[in-house]
Amino acid sequence: VGAPLRAYPVCAFTRASGITSLEQWMAAKTPPKLGGVSAGSSSPDHAIKVLKQALGVPAQLVSGYKGTAEIRLAAESGELAGSCWPWTSIRATWRKALEAGEVTIVLQAAPTPHPELAQVPLAINLARTDEARKMIQVAIHDASVAFYLWALPPGTPRDRVQTLRKALLDTFKDPAFLAEAEKAKLDIDPVTGPEIEKVLANLFTLEPALVARLKELLVQ
Repeated sequence: VGAPLRAYPVCAFTRASGITSLEQWMAAKTPPKLGGVSAGSSSPDHAIKVLKQALGVPAQLVSGYKGTAEIRLAAESGELAGSCWPWTSIRATWRKALEAGEVTIVLQAAPTPHPELAQVPLAINLARTDEARKMIQVAIHDASVAFYLWALPPGTPRDRVQTLRKALLDTFKDPAFLAEAEKAKLDIDPVTGPEIEKVLANLFTLEPALVARLKELLVQ
């Protein structure tokens, strides 16, 4: 049907980790510990694995946390250096630490900069090979478009699908809804059904070598 927003991940580090910029991260002599949830999680786990492989950022993924709330607590206690998950979530749940300078965003994995992170480098711009760019595009950018996917069961009549798609997009344009979202500091960046269909269809056209590489990287 569609999605309410594109959930592009960013990488956040605590001040205690000693990392406040991408340059410091890249220069880290010991790979910083970054929190994850499970092997099948697109964010943080997949994002960290892909960025490590595609860009060569030093990182030790520590998976098994029950969610980003536990990851934040582990980072604040010094157990972790940080992690990578959607900016909309980090901004809402880690706001006080961000405002106090206790947490810094050093990298964003989005096609274009978020307006609030204009000075934070984009991962895709740092990729040095076609394979690295494709990995970021497929496993992070495309996955982020359908991160909050709202779907219907197979076989749903086409007219019903179109009705619900229209209702969803109309909601995202409703002034009262947008006012409430702004009050709650929530981003609304709707993804249309056809756009999600295109992203999913493109997955079936990927080169076998890239599919095998991603499978090896993300399933382990």
